Amino acid sequence: MLADWVPSDHLLVTMDADARERTQGGVAELCHRRAIPDTVVANILLGTRPIGETRAARVLHDAARTCTEEGNTAIATRLLGRALQEPATGSLASRILFDLGEVELATVPFASDRHFARVIAAPADRETDVLRVRAADLALSRGDQALVSRLTGEVRRREDMSPGARGTLLALHWLSQDWMGEVPDGSSCADSAILLYARGLVRLSSGDAESPAGATDLRNAHGMWSRTWYGTTVGGARR
Repeated sequence: MLADWVPSDHLLVTMDADARERTQGGVAELCHRRAIPDTVVANILLGTRPIGETRAARVLHDAARTCTEEGNTAIATRLLGRALQEPATGSLASRILFDLGEVELATVPFASDRHFARVIAAPADRETDVLRVRAADLALSRGDQALVSRLTGEVRRREDMSPGARGTLLALHWLSQDWMGEVPDGSSCADSAILLYARGLVRLSSGDAESPAGATDLRNAHGMWSRTWYGTTVGGARR
């Protein structure tokens, strides 16, 4: 029987690295089962080797989102990096990669692009399709046109994505190749209207419902679509 309470850090320091990581992993599992807050469990997991369970990735990701909301992006980056060491598939893997890319966008832009690239090329599901479009738009906004052009050129031909995601990726693919410029005359006017409309939706769906740029895109798209429509039906032939 122990005569006095022993602080955990005093106990851990007496162990070798393997024993310490096993102990911390066991404590993290026990805390998770006892509904201890994710931030506490995730902090313990930062000191352990990968435990090979999806729930660990989910806990680390949830804690990282909390840290991001609180403005603690440095800890969020560590948590998300640690989450990538655990098994995660489908939309969970895409969420982790997207959030890490978003957190690192301003500080480590090239690493951010790598994470976005994995999201863009990820297997399709409904949530991943949304993240795929957002990742391509953020990478393009940062100026990495070559990356976006290559990845969207590959992904937009896949048949496992929703039509909406495929159409928006096509729009971003065109944007990445600097095809916008001036409003084109003739037969490409309809294509430009679709492109502007898709870009406007991307900008408006990014979180700022009052985005002036997105609203301008939609107005210009409407004008060009009307121009194409009336050029076809009223003039008797597509211009």
